[in-house]
Amino acid sequence: MSKNRYAYKKTEQRFTSWSYSRYRDWSRCPFFAKSKHLDKIPEGTGVNPAMVRGSAIGAMSEDFVNGKLKRLPDELSIFRDHFAAARKQFSKGNATVEQQWCFDEQWQPITHAFPLDSVGNMLWDKFKEADWAAWRSIWLRVKMDLCGVDKTANVVRPVDHKTGKYREDDLGSYLEQLEIYSIGGMLQYPDTQGASPQLWFSDAGVIYPDVNDDELYYDRSELPRLQKVWGKRVQPMFADTTFRATPNSKCQWCPYSSAKGGKCKY
Repeated sequence: MSKNRYAYKKTEQRFTSWSYSRYRDWSRCPFFAKSKHLDKIPEGTGVNPAMVRGSAIGAMSEDFVNGKLKRLPDELSIFRDHFAAARKQFSKGNATVEQQWCFDEQWQPITHAFPLDSVGNMLWDKFKEADWAAWRSIWLRVKMDLCGVDKTANVVRPVDHKTGKYREDDLGSYLEQLEIYSIGGMLQYPDTQGASPQLWFSDAGVIYPDVNDDELYYDRSELPRLQKVWGKRVQPMFADTTFRATPNSKCQWCPYSSAKGGKCKY
């Protein structure tokens, strides 16, 4: 009798859903993306100050816009006028904060209400068959810090808050991210004519692109093209089962590198 008679074939690891951050990580290095998102290996030990600060800034932004904070925190004061305008829009019902938009593979919004606790954490033990079915249908996730609708221009305006440096070398990545926000915004607000997304860099005091300089605008007529482009762009990520390590300029900081004690050969 073969000793492998009762052995089970190991299921191949694959990505079944994506976000821009997952796609960016996979494009940087498939092995890095697998280690982080599929194997769930922590990126080092202890507290990451940059991530903690980013979360804090995000919470401050949300609480000021929704009115929980009466005074704008000093950390956000460089964009005082923009936050004041966002707060006014929120009070009128024309803006939302801290949302996660989910879409299936046909780009249809998933509006299923998953079981959550009082602070928004998923209650996995409360999931029923319908909840799991909706969860498995999620293909794309878009985390949105702030989103307003300009009623006059009939344009959706998604905003992502960022800490850290603004880098001219990363403009390609910024534009890719803004495309995803525009797709998500137009799908979430189907009656709008188009989308004008922005990134707000609170540490650098930079808004990209600046609406007073060169506004980025995607008309709704461009939506099918953008969906087709991104559908093709992420196909290799979903098909990947080997997750080969790709040496790049960030290897020296990678927590999964051999120099850091990780399993990567580089």
